Amino acid sequence: MERRIKYWVLSFILFAFFAMGGVRIFSLELNDIFQGGFLIVLLFLSQFSLKRNSITKYSFLVAFKFLFTTGTLFYGYFNDGILMMFRGLTIPILNNYLLIKKYNSAQIRQAIVFLSDFIILSFLPYILHIIPETSKGYSLANYGVETHGILGIFYNPHGAASAVSLALLIELFFIIKSKRISIFKVFIFIVGFYVMYKTYVRTGYAMFIVGSMVLFYYEFKTNKFYKVLPFVLSLILGIVYIYNNSSVLRKRIWDESKYNKHYDPHDINTISSGRIILWMASIKNIKDQDVISLLIGQGFKRSIESMKESTGLSKIAHNGFLDMLLQNGILGILFFLLFLKVWYKLIKSRKSSMYYSLGMAVFISYIVFNVLQGGNGIFFDTQVTLVINLLLSDFAFKKEKDEKNCDVSIYH
Repeated sequence: MERRIKYWVLSFILFAFFAMGGVRIFSLELNDIFQGGFLIVLLFLSQFSLKRNSITKYSFLVAFKFLFTTGTLFYGYFNDGILMMFRGLTIPILNNYLLIKKYNSAQIRQAIVFLSDFIILSFLPYILHIIPETSKGYSLANYGVETHGILGIFYNPHGAASAVSLALLIELFFIIKSKRISIFKVFIFIVGFYVMYKTYVRTGYAMFIVGSMVLFYYEFKTNKFYKVLPFVLSLILGIVYIYNNSSVLRKRIWDESKYNKHYDPHDINTISSGRIILWMASIKNIKDQDVISLLIGQGFKRSIESMKESTGLSKIAHNGFLDMLLQNGILGILFFLLFLKVWYKLIKSRKSSMYYSLGMAVFISYIVFNVLQGGNGIFFDTQVTLVINLLLSDFAFKKEKDEKNCDVSIYH
């Protein structure tokens, strides 16, 4: 009972903070202030100590490098560099904290399950129209409906979709692994699936579909066929049913806008919402840079200016790898690729862990996210860091003989 009360109180506090996240105080959004406070608390709790770890090192270097770009050094965009660094610090600071505190996998697992439950259930007050959304999600006016995708406590569509898709993967993993099926967990998964659908963000769809395929593949390999097959069939039927009965979803997936009189379903640029044009423009901007900009990057704002000069649009590339190269230079993309390499090697070294399939599914979903979008978010980065630490923990490294330990009900 005491644990249940603690989790519900924590959920209420988190919800209250992020529900007001769009409020600005001294030109800063409240959710940015909350993230800053969260990171400062972690630094104090870790007593500003540093645990040597390659995940921490390379993720920190990626973030810290944003302070040194042509935008910050020559164009006066130093505040932009600070903001970009700040947004990238969740993974290194949280990872360092968890390593110093030496939490075992049971404790980390509880944190992952709590966060996934919270992310999904936080949408319920908005779905039930108990609380009005202060920000609007993806506009569906182009597809013939005067409404928008759901955002909940998030303040941009891709931030909501990426966090929900990872939460769904995590929920799916623990449902498969649990010895007994929890009605409550199935309910959360169904709500999460509905929320993901209602975001109308294709990046989130791709992350979940690809991630769940990876998860199913590795669970099939561990002789979980009888447990996995019902979920595979249920997901396929659910996806097919929603796709066939939602004309808005079909138009959104294929980007069939009512204003696009020359719509061609075979045109990859049309289907990708212009991403191919943005990618090609980014590649051209990278090639046209001077040596210094190529080495250290232009920074966020300067890269937006370059894109506007090339395409007339003030947009990023919508590709985490191209954006990293353009904004953070060769040094930045090198640190980012080293981070991914170390993360992947960690997963491969944990083949005997019961969390191996989850680690691989989240890693591949992270790659999909960066191919189609890129960026950082406090919930998304926290989920990634917790999954990494689930594999890093000594308890997870050893093959768990009794999978009854995977009972993830944290509310009793």
